[in-house]
Amino acid sequence: MNGVKGQSNEADSIDINYKRPVADSAKTAKTDSIPYATLYFYRSYIKPMNAPIKKVPILINDTVVHNLKTNTIISLKVFKEGKYMIGTDTKGENTMAVKIKFGKEYFSKCEIEKGLWFGKPSMVMVTPEVGKAD
Repeated sequence: MNGVKGQSNEADSIDINYKRPVADSAKTAKTDSIPYATLYFYRSYIKPMNAPIKKVPILINDTVVHNLKTNTIISLKVFKEGKYMIGTDTKGENTMAVKIKFGKEYFSKCEIEKGLWFGKPSMVMVTPEVGKAD
């Protein structure tokens, strides 16, 4: 998870301060002018009376970076390109590999799926158009 910095629109914002890796000049010339990618994690609006209390844990490379409450969105800036494992559980049941490139935005819709006794966290990657509309 090296190279990830977080911002949130809520009071308990995350701030993961990692040093930005030194890039060589050959790679810098090929990338966009923005030296980072942005990951957005959100939970769609649900009326407070119907919203589940359970939070969705956001994991990047098996490290919890945030527990997402209902009706919230967070953004994480990634300062290192490459493959990241993003998910909502450590068992790998809902984990996906995402190849991060500078200058891009990635949106993940997080939910709590209904279960017999307890809800199960889930995550789906959506297009930027869908993520901005939600």
